[in-house]
Amino acid sequence: MSDLILIVDDDESVYSNIQAYLEDEGYQVCIAESGEQGLICLKTLRPQFAIVDMRLPGMAGDQFIRQAQRLQAGLQFLIHTGSVEYQLPDFLQGHPQVRQSIFYKPLLNMESLVAEMCS
Repeated sequence: MSDLILIVDDDESVYSNIQAYLEDEGYQVCIAESGEQGLICLKTLRPQFAIVDMRLPGMAGDQFIRQAQRLQAGLQFLIHTGSVEYQLPDFLQGHPQVRQSIFYKPLLNMESLVAEMCS
């Protein structure tokens, strides 16, 4: 079975492009359009990675990461945001499950996303 990746993003054009690329690379993908939907996915599935947008309706991306860590220890997170000013909050800096590379929208080189998951 291939790795399962959770994408938490409310922009259909963004998550559709990432989903298509990851599926072409052999990954299974689950989509959540909000942090709340992402938490529901975590209760039923066991993804290896979550690609998380920081600006979401309802629960913000960093709040999702905090709650997701409680539900699934060891889940790895990649941050994908449209805010070029975004910086990791203190509680995420140096966190072993949060990759310190931030991916900015639009992501033109999806290969770099996969490379980060494999590193």
